Amino acid sequence: MKKTLQLWVNNEGWKSFEYENLSDLKDEFEKRGICISDYARVGDNARVGDNAYVGDHASVGDNARVGSNARVGDNASVGDYARVGDYARVGDNARVGDHASVGDNARVGYNARVGYNASVGDHARVEDKTKIKSIFITASKHSINYWGEDKIQIGCQLHSIAEWKERFKSIGDENGYTSDQIAEYKAHIDMIGLMHESGILKPTKID
Repeated sequence: MKKTLQLWVNNEGWKSFEYENLSDLKDEFEKRGICISDYARVGDNARVGDNAYVGDHASVGDNARVGSNARVGDNASVGDYARVGDYARVGDNARVGDHASVGDNARVGYNARVGYNASVGDHARVEDKTKIKSIFITASKHSINYWGEDKIQIGCQLHSIAEWKERFKSIGDENGYTSDQIAEYKAHIDMIGLMHESGILKPTKID
C-alpha cells in the first residue's frame, strides 16, 4: 500500500511524493540532504524538511512534521500530527506525543517525554529523562489546554492563569457563553490553577 511523504520543492513549496518503501525516495532525499534510516518508520502524509535526520528504529507519525535541519534520534517517536521545528533535536529513545509541538531550535533530551498536545517553545530545553505533563479538556463549548506553564488556552485565547481567574466572566460574556458555561469553565480554571500551584503537573524526571 502506497504512502505519501511531503518534501520541499524550490519554487513550488511542499509537494507530495508517493512511495512503498522509503528507499524509493533515495534520490529525492539526496537532493535535499535528508537522512532517514532504512529501519525508521514514517507515517502517511508526513512532512520532512531539508537536511533532516530520522534515526534507526525511529518513528514519525501520520501527518507529522520534522523541520529543516531537525534531528529525531534512534528509537525516538514523533506522534501523529506532531511538529518538530527547524533545527530542533529529539534525543534517542525520546517520545513526542500526538499533536504535540517542539519549537524551532528546541531540545528534547535522551529518554524524555513530551505528552499529548503538549508544547515545548522555541529554544527551550527538556532535560534527559524528563516528562512534560499536560491537560486537555473537551468542555461544552471550547477545548481547554494546559502544558505545565503559567498559561491556559481556551479555544483560541491564551492567557495566564491569573488573567483567566480575573477575566473569565467578561471573556465568557464576550464569546456568548451561558451562565452555566461560565461556571463550568471557572471550575476548570480553578482546578488547573490549584494543580499548577501544587507543582504536581510540572516536568518530572523519569527514573
